Amino acid sequence: MAPIFFEAFRLLTGEYPVEVTAWFSKELVLNPRGARFQDRAGSLRAVTASGKRLYMEIGADQGHGLRTTYACRTGMITIDEAARELFSTERTEQNRQLPLTRVGMPGVNHQRKFEFRGVVDTTADVITALLLDRNSVSGEDGRSAIELLVGAYQSADLGGMPVRLDDKLDRSKKFPWA
Repeated sequence: MAPIFFEAFRLLTGEYPVEVTAWFSKELVLNPRGARFQDRAGSLRAVTASGKRLYMEIGADQGHGLRTTYACRTGMITIDEAARELFSTERTEQNRQLPLTRVGMPGVNHQRKFEFRGVVDTTADVITALLLDRNSVSGEDGRSAIELLVGAYQSADLGGMPVRLDDKLDRSKKFPWA
């Protein structure tokens, strides 16, 4: 499970998840950093206090492409990492107040290509932002992402039971993803 998607969810919703439910596959995914690191595949559902939801499906049997969809109140954003494309669609202004059950309303579509930015470039951007005291990810944001991962492992260990992300999280376990 990739914390970058947790951060994207937080940026889009303005909220941190308060509960997570996860189901992990039995098989481990090979990690390019070496055998001492383990990646897990499976499904995850996280929920904020106001009910906003994050769903992730990262299957061990999915070996090509990475597509992320963010479903919002009156639109959707889909990012295709392999094709380096972003596609968004939203209801037209005059249809935004209509009932959400009217899913086939006219919309405005946008599509754009984007440049690939590797981990070295994005890490350099974060370091530069920190050094220049620009808006960046906070310690609270990082803590929330780690709590979500810890809660996901705890939920999976409990057979997919929901886990609250509060002071009752098991913080004693060591994880193979650090």
